Amino acid sequence: MPATVIAERIGWESPITVFKDRICVLRPQLKPVNPASRSTYQADELAHTPKSSV
Repeated sequence: MPATVIAERIGWESPITVFKDRICVLRPQLKPVNPASRSTYQADELAHTPKSSV
């Protein structure tokens, strides 16, 4: 969501550049973890489980 929209929704009345500067600092801290960067996968765990003989 753009900083201008956030500012409008929270009723920001100070200069928008101050708000945008603060958002630029906060966004990297709130960035979600990329699921593709995991080092282990469930598929690997399943591949190593012993097969039961029936």
